[in-house]
Amino acid sequence: MPAKKRRLQITDRVLDLFDTMQALEQQCSCGGDGRHECDVYEKWWELHSELRRELKLRPWEPAYGDYEDTNKTGALERYLALKAASDARAVSK
Repeated sequence: MPAKKRRLQITDRVLDLFDTMQALEQQCSCGGDGRHECDVYEKWWELHSELRRELKLRPWEPAYGDYEDTNKTGALERYLALKAASDARAVSK
């Protein structure tokens, strides 16, 4: 029997975390070699853990990922939903 899909609960706190993570991505000073070692990247991972808790995800489910979801964790679908909600909130402010 397939697992029941949980509904994504997008709260103001979730959007605050997501927006901060997006801003931090632009500030990362790590080189393009795939190694991320700057302070900004460390903060990004702290927020990722907090976002995963806020979304009540399982440990193996990434909270944030704008990539093709090859392992069926719903990462891309979740990212797109968060991005749409974030964009909608920005327009309404």
